[in-house]
Amino acid sequence: MTALSSIAVERSVATAGVPLPCATRQRLRRRDPAFVMPAPLARPLDLSVVVVSYHSLQLLLDMLPGFAAAVAGLHAELIVVENGTGEPVAATLRERFPAVRVLELGSSIGFGAAVNRGVRVARGRHVALLNPDTLLGAECFTRLVHRLDHEPGVGIVGPRVWDDAAQTSIQRSWRRFPGVMTALCGRYALLTRLWPGNPWTRRYLNEDRSPDLVQPTDWVSGCCMVVRGSLFRALGGMDERYPLFCEDVDLCREAHGAGFTVVYDPEAAIVHEIGGSRRKAPLRSTWLRHRSMTSYVLKHGHVANPWTWVLVIGIWLRFALHAVWRRV
Repeated sequence: MTALSSIAVERSVATAGVPLPCATRQRLRRRDPAFVMPAPLARPLDLSVVVVSYHSLQLLLDMLPGFAAAVAGLHAELIVVENGTGEPVAATLRERFPAVRVLELGSSIGFGAAVNRGVRVARGRHVALLNPDTLLGAECFTRLVHRLDHEPGVGIVGPRVWDDAAQTSIQRSWRRFPGVMTALCGRYALLTRLWPGNPWTRRYLNEDRSPDLVQPTDWVSGCCMVVRGSLFRALGGMDERYPLFCEDVDLCREAHGAGFTVVYDPEAAIVHEIGGSRRKAPLRSTWLRHRSMTSYVLKHGHVANPWTWVLVIGIWLRFALHAVWRRV
């Protein structure tokens, strides 16, 4: 990276909130400057919430009435990225929620890439990723932003996530990083269904930790997370190699690598209807999930390690079994 590029990175960090640690700045100097996003130019807001819509208009209409209460006390904006489905999102929201900014893409470019498009026009000191199939609790984002503003070592924070509005079931939305056994013992894996209490699943899902305590964790779900704006932009946003899924795990891993912690904060809460925006294309979503899992393994594994390729083969065998099962 040239000296001029290094200065550009420093400016983007300095104008977007808390300065990054020295070790992080040294790491960023080794990154390609083309992947570093510009910071807001003037008078940044407290928070920019980016929602990617994919056949999600009705979900948006259900979620948006709770937005004002979720950002109470903040100067916030909501950016909806319509990911090339042709739904009349802009026209509908212009009529019913005129304060919402809408970006309409000509074609579907993947979740991570769509998030990055939204962040490029965002004005917030911090950036929130939010799924459209969610319902927001009062002051949810207010609490998460407060934690980032008062704990400079925290790079990403996520809320408590409920499965239902009645709050009868909690999602294990804060987890440890996936490993070899995660392919066999993930949340929906066959072994988990046959042996729900197995130690590998319990470890991956942090079932040895109380959901009622604020705590550091490896990663939090991208269904709702708030990222320190300076960190998100300096890292270049989300890795666009992930078309759908795993981008949240990867982003949290990058944050740890940059010297920040990731925190689960149950004092903020949302409801998340898993898969609400993917029901119109379930098999395609499953294929994209497995593509992303492969990208994650190849990015963070060692190519010379046989276990890396065992995992890749296992991922696609799992997809084949799932595809056959859905046809039966």
